[in-house]
Amino acid sequence: GEDDRKMVTRAVSARGLDAPSVIPFSGGVRDADLEGVSPIGHRDTEEWLDSVRRLSKDLQEFAASEQETSPLARTP
Repeated sequence: GEDDRKMVTRAVSARGLDAPSVIPFSGGVRDADLEGVSPIGHRDTEEWLDSVRRLSKDLQEFAASEQETSPLARTP
């Protein structure tokens, strides 16, 4: 819940790192799983799906920035 998110954000920030993206609990995702269907487009999953998309975007941006600064990415 919200208290867990705050605890993780504080712990990560105290170590000088950016707070991670948060994927919230979703009863709609649980229901979709129990029904054996995709959560995409299932009822009550919009917030969850938006969070997954944000995390995906954050990871892609992080990977791109790491690739630009990695010594392995430089060609001789």
